[in-house]
Amino acid sequence: MKEKIKELVSGGQKFLIACRPSADETELLAGQTLKKILEEQNKKVFFWPSLPAEFAQKFSAILPAVRNSDLPQKIKIKIPKNIAIEEMRYEEGNDFFNIIVSPKSWLEPSNLSIEKAPHETDGAFCFAEDQTFLEKINAPVIKPAKDKIIYVARNERFLSEKIADICAIWGQPSKETATLILGILILETENMQRAKPGVFTLANQLLLNQADYEKITEIINKEKSLERARLFGRALARTTVDRALKTAWTFLKAEDFEKTKLAPAQANILSILKRLRLAIEEQILYVICYQTEKIQTVFWSQNQQLLENLAGRFGGHPESFYFFGPQFENFSEAETKIRNLLRE
Repeated sequence: MKEKIKELVSGGQKFLIACRPSADETELLAGQTLKKILEEQNKKVFFWPSLPAEFAQKFSAILPAVRNSDLPQKIKIKIPKNIAIEEMRYEEGNDFFNIIVSPKSWLEPSNLSIEKAPHETDGAFCFAEDQTFLEKINAPVIKPAKDKIIYVARNERFLSEKIADICAIWGQPSKETATLILGILILETENMQRAKPGVFTLANQLLLNQADYEKITEIINKEKSLERARLFGRALARTTVDRALKTAWTFLKAEDFEKTKLAPAQANILSILKRLRLAIEEQILYVICYQTEKIQTVFWSQNQQLLENLAGRFGGHPESFYFFGPQFENFSEAETKIRNLLRE
């Protein structure tokens, strides 16, 4: 794979890096790190989709300066082939560039059409397992040939390990790149609490390359607050485990949010999910039912097949390792319907 990547990058100038529209922080940081690695090879790199403002602000201390981050617009002016053109030129006015088209016979403005054109790239890196991922997204690019697409999937190896391998193709990482890779590693191992063999060796190598661990911990610690700790305490008190279904259930009432002065925002719910997975014995599936005007639901699992099946039954799509599910009228209805579905 390394040789394929090296050959692809050396043979092109413009590359697309594509993440899922609902990519989590780990995936987005991995995409931004890969973008920096390619830019260090003097490549023009476009990232899709645009970075969420909240993510960009949170990781601003370690993210590289934005350069060619969004796909540029490309406009196409179409003239019917049956209209013979004698001359085409442009001239500069006070406020506009004017394109002058001189037909050999006739040409009306209504004969012209203007539209956005897809951008051409020499290759693409996709953070997805689905080999048809690039065909399904609406990024304004001409899809490269299949042999010009590299899929960086989240499977038995961590994304940080894969990005480190790609970086090593061109030598040791810079201090900034080492910091980014260490950030990915800490996010996906939940601060080394879910580490695997080899990960500690990678972390040590990154620190030897002067990765700024303090900056990363400062970013992560921004999530911590007394209000979130109190909300997590309430969530933990309302958590049970169904060992037959290997599922953890958490129920949060409206009063839990009121008393902790936290909104039932997605960021707060996902923060609870992360802490729950570390606080209790590991389960295949985690379900949180929380009360707003109705009962909202969120599902988390590393079993992608299970997650996709559940999301499909509820008419949704997984967002990384989770998806926000349907609403229910009350907790009893939510638990009954979800349990019946899981038993199936």
